[in-house]
Amino acid sequence: MVLRLSRDRVMEIGDLGKMRFRKGYYLYTGSAKADLTQRIERHRRITTKVQGHIDYLRRCAEWHASFPIRTSDELECDLASALGSIAEWSVPGFSAIDCACATHLFGMAGDPLHNAAFIDILMDFRIRRLEKKIEA
Repeated sequence: MVLRLSRDRVMEIGDLGKMRFRKGYYLYTGSAKADLTQRIERHRRITTKVQGHIDYLRRCAEWHASFPIRTSDELECDLASALGSIAEWSVPGFSAIDCACATHLFGMAGDPLHNAAFIDILMDFRIRRLEKKIEA
């Protein structure tokens, strides 16, 4: 999911406390064991019901895009690692409780949809990964 924050903000993020967020684009990777479409639609709407840290940011950030990857493979942490390698900054603490990653939330000043490295990561995870499975 890609969110856009139009200005610098300080927000209260549940048990993480007050956090400073820079103006820019935020890349978040998550998973949905059940209904991925429903989860994405829930995040598209601004909701008062908080189910995770990302919901606090979503209250202030504009929805920009989502890129669902439908698979039975657990890719969330691998995708987070790949996004972390191209991001300009990361926001610690935004990961699942059962995850050892430092975060699944990353930031960039510019629109990632115009970033070749971001597009390449999407292609790897959405297309090339499947091509490799088919070829195997």
